[in-house]
Amino acid sequence: MDHPGDSGNLCSIQKLMSELEYPIPKTHETLHILEVKQGSGEKDQTEYLNQRLISLEELKEKMAQNSSLLNDDEINHIIGEIEEGGNSFGVMRDILEHVLSQTNYLHDWVESGVVQDLIDANLDTPFTDRPITVQWGKKNMKTKGHAFDLRDEVGIKEEIPTPAQILESLAIEGRFPLSFRIFGHEIIHTYQSVNAGKSLQPNGMFAYIKERVLPYYQTFYRGKPIELGEVQARRQSDKPPETHSPDDVFDRIEGARYTKTRKHGYKISEDKLTAAISMIDRLNALGLSVEELGQLTHDHGGWDKKSKTYKGLEKRLKHEMDERNLKEEDVDKLLRIDVLERSIERQKVMRLVQEELQKEKMKNQISSEE
Repeated sequence: MDHPGDSGNLCSIQKLMSELEYPIPKTHETLHILEVKQGSGEKDQTEYLNQRLISLEELKEKMAQNSSLLNDDEINHIIGEIEEGGNSFGVMRDILEHVLSQTNYLHDWVESGVVQDLIDANLDTPFTDRPITVQWGKKNMKTKGHAFDLRDEVGIKEEIPTPAQILESLAIEGRFPLSFRIFGHEIIHTYQSVNAGKSLQPNGMFAYIKERVLPYYQTFYRGKPIELGEVQARRQSDKPPETHSPDDVFDRIEGARYTKTRKHGYKISEDKLTAAISMIDRLNALGLSVEELGQLTHDHGGWDKKSKTYKGLEKRLKHEMDERNLKEEDVDKLLRIDVLERSIERQKVMRLVQEELQKEKMKNQISSEE
């Protein structure tokens, strides 16, 4: 009996694309097409967005019907053999570079510098906008991860994931394992700091207090919203964004922040959380980078109780819409398109990684389990 991973049943990305009416898009591809259309003088984008939405819905359904190349047991067997061969890091690095060349799915991770750190085996001192030290395996932490702003340090409760764990998660789930997503989440928090980009060691203690400590506490006590910071870090490290409802995000943040919020007398606001999800998702769908969104988490312009919105984010959203000549309904469609593009690319990542593992199996003459 043939196995799903046997060469006779090999269903490559190229074969899949040839069978589908629409080519597999890249994340934010629609946004780039809109920019080209705008540059050529087209003003009303509604019709194009309607057509694009329909085509992506159809494509997602077709891809969902397409079986995987390998089942979970075969994936684990191949990875186990790769580990025994002593080259799991090299295989992981090559597969990651292949995924990056074929998709935009990991673009948020690329912007934060984390993917390059992984490829360079540099997860203890990752490259960000300023030097950061990462302490892995901090078992005494009350939370799964934390960014210590004034120490330029990130703490992660779990150990660094192995190349095998990363390959397994990418092949089976199309995303990084949980411990690595927590790491990415905390690195995004470093982009939200009022001290982002400032020197690690200003000249003297007075300068350190003036340039680093005072701005941090001024920002904190002026009401830097936990909601905005947590939503950005969660949405840009755990895609696609449809995976968590406002209620789910509220439960996760309230649980993770219980001790800290009680200590400082801060209660998570459901109105602010709902607004943060809506605005962060829309700005992300409009192409704002990790750094730009991080800046807006503390330059948020204040909370408008009447309209239940962050004034600074609302202003930036309006600016981006005006720049692209988009209506509110267009942005709603673009948000749904962004989710679909990411969901489709996640499936593509799974197939790409499985295809590369299949090649490793053939190259090393790894026999399939009976």
